Amino acid sequence: MIRSLGVLREVLRGRRIPLWVEVVENRKDVPQRVVQLAREWGAKRIYANMEYEVDEARRDVRMLEEGMKRGVGVEVVHDTCVVPPGRCVTKATGKMFAVYSPWYKAYLQALSQDPALLTLRPPPAANPESTLTTRAALFTSALPSLPPGKTLTAEETLTLHELYPAGSQAAAAQLASFLTQKGRQYAADRNTPSISGTSGLSPHFSAGTLSARTAVFHARAANSGKLSGGQSGLDMWISEVAWRDFYRHVLAAFPHVCMHKPFKPSFASILWLAPSSPLHSTRFSAWKAGRTGFPLVDAAMRQLAKEKFMPNRLRMVVASFLCKDLHIDWRLGEQYFAEQLVDGDFASNNGGWGFASSAGVDPQPYFRVFNPTAQGLTWDADGAYVRTWVEELRDYRGDVWKITEQERRCYGYPREIVEHAVQRRVAIEMYKRGIERGKGVV
Repeated sequence: MIRSLGVLREVLRGRRIPLWVEVVENRKDVPQRVVQLAREWGAKRIYANMEYEVDEARRDVRMLEEGMKRGVGVEVVHDTCVVPPGRCVTKATGKMFAVYSPWYKAYLQALSQDPALLTLRPPPAANPESTLTTRAALFTSALPSLPPGKTLTAEETLTLHELYPAGSQAAAAQLASFLTQKGRQYAADRNTPSISGTSGLSPHFSAGTLSARTAVFHARAANSGKLSGGQSGLDMWISEVAWRDFYRHVLAAFPHVCMHKPFKPSFASILWLAPSSPLHSTRFSAWKAGRTGFPLVDAAMRQLAKEKFMPNRLRMVVASFLCKDLHIDWRLGEQYFAEQLVDGDFASNNGGWGFASSAGVDPQPYFRVFNPTAQGLTWDADGAYVRTWVEELRDYRGDVWKITEQERRCYGYPREIVEHAVQRRVAIEMYKRGIERGKGVV
């Protein structure tokens, strides 16, 4: 994000438009500082894109109040979603859908009825040349350094800079390449991690260098002007981009999901493995390090550690494994992903963990438990992805899904930390008892 701000600053400077970047240490001081800057610069009005997380929404309300006190207008607009929250609701009750499929039908209908929702705005016109001198002070802000706890080694910096080029121009180029090359095969390839069949654009969505509106607009054009009923790969990709809107609509309609609570109140009564237990520490550490003995889980977690990214199919697998094989509270996994992912996004991350743990909106049933070995056989049958990331098995020429205990010892790869079939039964009973305890909770 910081690198992208640097790119944006130079692009805007070419148009004699200043970009002011400033760090405000305390969240509560942001509204006052923004209004103060507006007054210093002689600005009469502040415009901002609405964010739907509770803390951000409260910040914007305080900024509105601060502006009213100090004579500065504040207008917060819907722009991060293609279709604004509140537009895709049930006909019977007028309430937000809790299931994606009918919501998506309403989403497509909204775009059909209001084509302006996909209108792209032109870039701002350049300021006069004199702006560089009359407003010289506004061109002097420096980009912030990385915050504490987020510093990178030289090797990490090189790796991440190569993997994730910054700026909207890089995003536009990557989008165009995807739509003309891999996009048509997206439906067939997106779940196969060894061939990288996804667009890889989620870091740009997260950083704000690519909007969902821009992505859907260009995908529709590449799909013969259709949002659905065109090429299966592009149809699927448009639907996947729409999931981002769906989870933001959930935030707006059900703000309790921002408060460390499950979407389903009854699921708050599930008794997860106690954090004080030594077993909890052992299991959670093994999961984070990619040392569980389940090849697909370990490969995915090691990719996350190295590249700060993981394919979506594998996010579901490792999340299900944490909750339903290791019996660790899904919120700890959600937090760990938020700390690690280069495409970290609260709404999508929360929604994904809610789905995998069965505690969220439109979830998989609690009794559906991903078998990590079966998932590996389905999506990485030849073990190519596993061998890429699990160094111990790189030279192993056997079937990684049938590796024996003796072979594990020989190659230095850990034994399975749990027995899946056993832990699956334990998890189902754990969920049953928790849901029963939680009946009537609102």
